[in-house]
Amino acid sequence: MPNYEEMTNDELRAENVRLFEERKALKAEQMKITAVLDKRIIAENVSKKLERLSDPEKAALAQVLEPPGVESPGKVGNLGDIIRKLIRGT
Repeated sequence: MPNYEEMTNDELRAENVRLFEERKALKAEQMKITAVLDKRIIAENVSKKLERLSDPEKAALAQVLEPPGVESPGKVGNLGDIIRKLIRGT
């Protein structure tokens, strides 16, 4: 740890900027980690809820996500993809 009392004003300003940039980079990395954790937690919660569904309920949900006769169903997004995989057991 530098001795701030012995640093010049220019050195203090430079160190302050360096620390600010370092903090900004660390915050960006934390946000990436949080996004991955959030997705995993959602997938775990969805998986637990799907396990409690009966087979007819799972079939109904699959039909909503992939309606028969529809060539290209609208994208439900990542959560929809997770649910489809869990229903199929893949």
